[in-house]
Amino acid sequence: QWYQRRVHGKQWYQRRVHGKQWYQRRVHGKQWYQRRVHGNIAKRLPSKCNMVGIITSGVLGPSPDSSLVEDERGAGTSLTLGNLNEATVQCSLLDTRALEPAQSETGDYDVAAVLVNAGIDPGVEWKVFVALCDGQGTMFVESLQKAYPGAQIVGGIGVGEQTFVVRGGEVLVPCDDDGAVALMAIGGNVVFHSTISKACAELSPVYEVAAVDEVADGQATIVWQLKEKGGPTVPAAQTFQKIVSEADMRSPPFVGVCSRAEAADDRGFRLTNVHRLIQPTGMLLRGKISVDTNIQIFGLDPASSRTDIRSRLRAGKDRCKELQRAPLGGLLFSCCGRGARFFREQTVESRLFQEVFPNTPISGMFANGEIGPEFLAGLPPTSHRRAAVQVQGFTAVYGIFFVPRTKLSSTCFEKQLADPAAYLAEALQIKPKRRKLSKQEKTDAPKQASVT
Repeated sequence: QWYQRRVHGKQWYQRRVHGKQWYQRRVHGKQWYQRRVHGNIAKRLPSKCNMVGIITSGVLGPSPDSSLVEDERGAGTSLTLGNLNEATVQCSLLDTRALEPAQSETGDYDVAAVLVNAGIDPGVEWKVFVALCDGQGTMFVESLQKAYPGAQIVGGIGVGEQTFVVRGGEVLVPCDDDGAVALMAIGGNVVFHSTISKACAELSPVYEVAAVDEVADGQATIVWQLKEKGGPTVPAAQTFQKIVSEADMRSPPFVGVCSRAEAADDRGFRLTNVHRLIQPTGMLLRGKISVDTNIQIFGLDPASSRTDIRSRLRAGKDRCKELQRAPLGGLLFSCCGRGARFFREQTVESRLFQEVFPNTPISGMFANGEIGPEFLAGLPPTSHRRAAVQVQGFTAVYGIFFVPRTKLSSTCFEKQLADPAAYLAEALQIKPKRRKLSKQEKTDAPKQASVT
């Protein structure tokens, strides 16, 4: 090694030991290397193609032989290509230079200013956003939902890796290592449906909160006592421990919280984590909880997750089937804590999609946080209620594109509508002339019908 380094030089030795890619990244810089790598993908796509991407820990999708693959650790690429003829598609990379100046003291963003600086028209009625984050901008998606309340937002957070955008053949990468958001906005004639699945197994009856104390300026609450409807008051900590021990779940349980008014309207439970138990009877929960609140314990297990995913996908299919729309393709953003380690089986969530939508492609990624509508436990899959976007964990977010209805413009038939009689006369004149047959041909050949 000393001899090789002395004879051939330090650069030759580094390239030989660490490899060509490591050497290029060291000499030219991280951004140059990423532009070169992602540029190889851009060269193979149409020049007008817009693409957002992220480097993450695992990908999923169809393999070249059309079999489904969920690769949680190996090296691979999942690519989704769509041709939306009547849709408006714009994309950009939102890094710290675009996000920090537009953030207020309350944490909200001036969404219009961010989009303008990023080259996305804020005046378009955007219907779908696909957001890929690598640690930066997770709060931006909530501001984006407030600015476009009717839009559906799906995406995921990479596991400490980097995003990139290909726009008009140009590769955009973050200006620093602080992270960025690769954002794609879709408007126009596009039909999209998103759904989410999380902890859905009911482990307890519905309890009423009987005694609480707020802590940390309302950021957390200690629940001391619970009361089952028509029953006695019970200590919260002991009740929670008993339910968890009897359930025997692989994953930690969640506490569903809803107000009495929401419970009467069947709006579902918002899920929160138990931060810790405070002896002798207390249970510390995140968020502000009052005595006018109902609580229910939910668990996350493979069997109930399969049933919940299947029912929610079927509800989406039936909803769009009523409108006579066929599926085009799907996106899946699944938690890196799910997959084969959770289901003890490969490609479960992808196969459930193809079970409901046969012959429909699906691809996506394993994320360290999923972006989608907030999951409401206990809400029927057939419900039309959709909560605002949230960054959540232990979820599977599906986004499905459907064939939109196409409206034919009258300009397609201007010539026919202007003078129908003249158009028909012209059309009838294109009848081919028939060659006269000789007497011999008439006797030898069978008579043929004239076809116009």
